[in-house]
Amino acid sequence: MTGTETTADSATDTDTTTNSHPNCDFCQISAGAEPAALLYEDDRTIAFLDRRPAVRGHTVIAPRTHDEELLLMDEADTAAVFDTVQTVATALESTLEPDGFSVFHTSGPLVGTVDHAHVHLVPRFEDDNVGLSLARRELESADAAAIVSAVRDKL
Repeated sequence: MTGTETTADSATDTDTTTNSHPNCDFCQISAGAEPAALLYEDDRTIAFLDRRPAVRGHTVIAPRTHDEELLLMDEADTAAVFDTVQTVATALESTLEPDGFSVFHTSGPLVGTVDHAHVHLVPRFEDDNVGLSLARRELESADAAAIVSAVRDKL
């Protein structure tokens, strides 16, 4: 095999040379095969305006590699994604002058439909009508102790 050929894993259709998936919109954007309003790119990440933005400047930051879960990615790739979040947020701050940002990641079938790890960077404005509220309750001390103990055992 020459350096220009690629191989595909037949079980997933993932190109094992570039770790991209031909049916993934984000992989296609990363490869330049699908159009996007690209704000930033480097060797590990891409940042582009969301096609269905909640507000002006709503940006998606994704790794170039096809990983389905941000929290299970290689540590260096995860760090690269959040470095890009910081870089793009700084540029959006000076460009749009928002009142703040919401930065979030969702995973699992209950919360997302895109099977490519990504982070949303949403500039926030006083009158933006973006609803990211959580139903909240008081943390019970017994529950906190149980969670702390269980998590620390796994760290």
